[in-house]
Amino acid sequence: MSRRLLTALLAATTLLAACGDDASETTPPPTANNNPANNNPANNAVNNNPTNNNPTNNNPTPQPARLCVGVRGNGPRIFAHFAALARIHEHYGLIDGVAGGSSGSITAFLTESIYANPNTFTCGDAPCTDTVAAGRVALQYKSLAAYLDLLSNTEEVQAVQQLLPLVEQVQSSNIGDLLNAERFDEARDALNTLLASPDLASLINPEVIQLLQDSPNLPFHLVELWAMLQNFGAFATDTDAILIRPGAIDFQAFARLVGRIGSFYAAYGPADHDAWQGFLNACAEPSRGLTWPEIAALDPGDGTRCGERFAALLTTWRDAWVLDEPNLHSRAQDPIGLHLPVLVSTSVLTGDAVTTFQQARQDWLDAQPYTLDLDFNDVRFGYWGQQDDLDRVALNPNAYTDDKTARFLPLGEGPWRVALATSPAEPGLARALEIDDDHISAGGWSDLSPAPILKNLGCDKVVLVTTRKNSDEPGFDQSIATLLDASPSQLGALYDFGGDSAVRSAIATADARWCNNWDAFSGFDLPGVYADAWTAPLETTDPFFTQATLPYPNISPDLQLPACSPGVAP
Repeated sequence: MSRRLLTALLAATTLLAACGDDASETTPPPTANNNPANNNPANNAVNNNPTNNNPTNNNPTPQPARLCVGVRGNGPRIFAHFAALARIHEHYGLIDGVAGGSSGSITAFLTESIYANPNTFTCGDAPCTDTVAAGRVALQYKSLAAYLDLLSNTEEVQAVQQLLPLVEQVQSSNIGDLLNAERFDEARDALNTLLASPDLASLINPEVIQLLQDSPNLPFHLVELWAMLQNFGAFATDTDAILIRPGAIDFQAFARLVGRIGSFYAAYGPADHDAWQGFLNACAEPSRGLTWPEIAALDPGDGTRCGERFAALLTTWRDAWVLDEPNLHSRAQDPIGLHLPVLVSTSVLTGDAVTTFQQARQDWLDAQPYTLDLDFNDVRFGYWGQQDDLDRVALNPNAYTDDKTARFLPLGEGPWRVALATSPAEPGLARALEIDDDHISAGGWSDLSPAPILKNLGCDKVVLVTTRKNSDEPGFDQSIATLLDASPSQLGALYDFGGDSAVRSAIATADARWCNNWDAFSGFDLPGVYADAWTAPLETTDPFFTQATLPYPNISPDLQLPACSPGVAP
């Protein structure tokens, strides 16, 4: 019996029990981790490999290749990930693992959340086939656009958008004029007012508010904070101050709010499983090949459109969740990889770099000159995941020799709330953040092409969801490594797209590359980013992709796209 079949049977049993005479209609019986089915399609307890996936469930046919996805972070353009992953599921089926850092960690979290939902794998009182389950996963990725639209003014949507409304408010304020006129008390009051606005306050970093109150040198810190806000969301890397001055976002609150979205998709808390089943049964199969606006208008035959079904499902759940949130188990509290093999990356300062950072930060807080001179050898590339998965990756079974693999640092079985509060916290959005006394995260830029680590995990086929590069300017990852005092030879060993480097090796290691062009769009252009990803070319020659039952229609063997095609430099 395949693990997915066993998981689905367990899910069906739980759902049937929840429908008994004494069961609540909306709340499943509690389990050890508050997941109604403890659903794990890639159960790490069974030899800890990605799933032995069998597309015909209990039919003893050969096991297909284990498929995994590596996700490149892209800030607020995260909806490109969802479009690509929806299509990957529609054309190639369920996946067996995912890796990502920065905003890719959010995508990995939401992916695991969808896989945690027992309704994804249970069709009525029987297990879904893998093909049907994959269609249900795809529909849920697409519905994230509806989540954004229906709850556009909520805290969690603002979190995923990384406080983009703050950019508009900063641009329209007169704080810069007040600073230029050296009217510092007025500037502080205006900045406090801006940060306390109702649509921003819950996500604003309390370190910023505290500094405005207690600064030993108000003009100095006002100018620094204003520079941070003016560059907010632009991923500017012109000064190492972005590593030590506080950013605008409270990433602890961010993790809690993204956890709310994951809890909905995992059907935690006050989930209505009948409504979930109704939505997925009615809308998943007809939605194949369609985008959300087309899906929302679908009438499955009972006079209720799919968009209306989802809106009722979401708003009813959220209203109940928010009322009782402190007493409910959030998906953000779960260990990473509980329901699907997941590896989440972040850059980590270790050794003497920790002491150097701490002294520089204290000097900056005291408004004194600081130095941040580091040894880049103290910068490691850390990963959270299940311990057995990390142990396997640490063995480097594929014998990779690149500098990225050499910097591997296992961070253990952390909860999602820790990873979500650190990996997306890129320099400029946040200062470097303490993981513990000996490790400081400098953001998830460190592994934007996580194909080798997925291969070391045991994945047979890896798709990179990535982007082409439209200029020869250093990327964000290379720029941050430069701020962390990487030498020219170290930069080349990591980032030379055309040379013998870690990034070239990682791109070539992937069996297929989903070559988006998201850098051509602003973070505000959700429809443009999504549409580009929906039809982006897939570069591969692998028969697993080219000769699939329903191959993706836009496949090319060699796109020659800079930073997406192996060896093609911008």
